[in-house]
Amino acid sequence: MKLFPQIKNLSLIHPLFWIVISFIFISIPTISKGQTSNDGPIEIIVRVRDIKVTASPTDLSFFGVNSSPDDYTFNIWAADSVDIDGIGFGAGSGCLMDNFDGPGNSMDFNTTIFSHTYTSNTVPNLITIKLDAWEDESPDQLLGVACEGTRCSYDEDFCCGGFLFGLCLGAVKSDELRCDTNLFATINYRLGNPGVWYDHGFVVGNCPMNNIYQPRIETFWRYTLGDSCNSSIVIGDLPQNFIDTTLLSDNRGYTNKWLESDGKDVFYQFHIGQPTGLNISLCGSNTFNSHLYLLDQNCNQIAFNSGGCGTDASLQIELCDTGIYYIVVDGNTISDEGQFSLTITNIQMSGSCIMSFTSLRDLHFDDPCDCDQLVELDGTYYFKDTLQVTTTPGQVLTFVQAGSSGFYISPGMIMPDATPFIETPNNSGIYILEFFKESGVQAVGSVSLAGNQSVQIDSDALPICDHTICPAFIPTLSQWSIIILGLSMMIAFVVAIYQKDIKALNS
Repeated sequence: MKLFPQIKNLSLIHPLFWIVISFIFISIPTISKGQTSNDGPIEIIVRVRDIKVTASPTDLSFFGVNSSPDDYTFNIWAADSVDIDGIGFGAGSGCLMDNFDGPGNSMDFNTTIFSHTYTSNTVPNLITIKLDAWEDESPDQLLGVACEGTRCSYDEDFCCGGFLFGLCLGAVKSDELRCDTNLFATINYRLGNPGVWYDHGFVVGNCPMNNIYQPRIETFWRYTLGDSCNSSIVIGDLPQNFIDTTLLSDNRGYTNKWLESDGKDVFYQFHIGQPTGLNISLCGSNTFNSHLYLLDQNCNQIAFNSGGCGTDASLQIELCDTGIYYIVVDGNTISDEGQFSLTITNIQMSGSCIMSFTSLRDLHFDDPCDCDQLVELDGTYYFKDTLQVTTTPGQVLTFVQAGSSGFYISPGMIMPDATPFIETPNNSGIYILEFFKESGVQAVGSVSLAGNQSVQIDSDALPICDHTICPAFIPTLSQWSIIILGLSMMIAFVVAIYQKDIKALNS
């Protein structure tokens, strides 16, 4: 369908039409991507300290009565520049008052004007300051009579000196030196590190009426996550061959939750969907002696480094198991705190990884009376089970026996000792290993692939073989000798009887 069916040539439309359309699109509010970040949740607090006034005194004497010093009233607010959560400027500072002659500074108000926690990933980058300030005339007096008006509102055309017959005996005055603007200044709270207050100094704003007020603004921000595995800072997925990931942070504002080190610690979480080699580094970025820990999805430590590059920590590791991992950035002592830069780099895997087991941990050995599962060696009974291991093709699998008894492995019924059993799989990358466990013995071993991943395999002491209760059993060598001898004697006896009967028939 045509947008303008009655107009064949859009170039003939009146120019005012295009002006109106352009105005509509220009007027549509947009949020620039540069105005937000995606590393929330975070908390932001803004406070005002003292306020510098650059104007000269304005309150003079009336009829020889001095009304100075000047009486200043300040109202100041803050809001995030894109109002992500729709809270606007909020209550702000309220009415702040101080009496002094400029140029000079007010008292230190030390008043919070903004405090908000952003619970989603999207957070603002900038804070907007709103200001309404003036020199108030209501405290002034003429002949002992105060001026009209109130201190916390901007008033105009009020009487100073009282009334007689409805007429003002003194001057008709207004509050003065007002600066009232919703866009006094925009500040970047991220100039400060997380977890510490940052002093922006006396902020020179932009007031259409005058520019004599300069509030000293301080900001504080921190990540609300990162103090444990359950509330870690989420890095997200690290895909195959990912680009280096760098996170700037600060451990001030955190406590010591990871007790392996005494310092303040920050927890991060990431996920891998395939075996991945990682270099996790704090090198060259720290202001303190750091430790690095890598934890599995159950928050158990699997790697640690305390000095990969001087006092900065780094570790290299190849992760074969997919899923969630945690990084803990920690200080060596409670005084080791400050800014750090955590960089995660993808590195080449040196080997392959075990991709799957038929059983992740325990081999299951059958009931002792399942005689098809019984194998006899020198009169000792063993139970058989099969373990299938799938890897990428062409890698070497190593089985290490833990202890001097327990598992035997085919082919060859290798005797149990500490000597590794090594096998190269077929081109499909599949191993089939038959394990034989001695009756009544707990067996423990581990399977590793190219030294890259190790999985423990164990069993308990059961089952205990008691072939006497089984419906059948496999004879021993001596038992076979007796059986064969007995069968031979029976056959010889039968043959002898047969031959005797034949002779008797022929006679």
